[in-house]
Amino acid sequence: MIPSLVSGIPRAHDSVPRVVDDLRSAGVVPPTTTWRAPLPLPPLIDPDAPRRPPIRYEVRRMDKSGRLMARPLLDYLGWPPRQRLEVRLDEDVLTLTPGQDCDDTVYIDNRAHLRLRARLRRDLAVQDADDFLLAADPTAATLLMFTPTAVAALLRPWTAPLEENHPA
Repeated sequence: MIPSLVSGIPRAHDSVPRVVDDLRSAGVVPPTTTWRAPLPLPPLIDPDAPRRPPIRYEVRRMDKSGRLMARPLLDYLGWPPRQRLEVRLDEDVLTLTPGQDCDDTVYIDNRAHLRLRARLRRDLAVQDADDFLLAADPTAATLLMFTPTAVAALLRPWTAPLEENHPA
């Protein structure tokens, strides 16, 4: 008697497919989805492809005679002592490249140090013990010299809120 009573009671899992089918036909449950193909993997870096050498950065302090000891960067660029340099000044950034007909406002001395002439230091309003940010790019055979004024201008978006919150 008990088995016949139990068999007459609907089980919960028996009604689930009918309920889901009803909800699906009503548009409440989306139709069954099929698996899509997996997304393609990104291409791998070819280890044999030529790579651009990285740009190297250093901060160097200028001494009272206008000398910056930048031998590691000059070696990285492959510039020997007494290399003549063309100089371009753009918004307190000096761009140095090897050249022949140069006015020697910036030059490499015998000890492979960069030297800035007094006239250029005056024009840039730099003083002894000022720090320069140097960026050496061997691919372009270029050395960028960022003056303290240029570095301050580059960092102003981050330092301006500090100056506003903590005035001198």
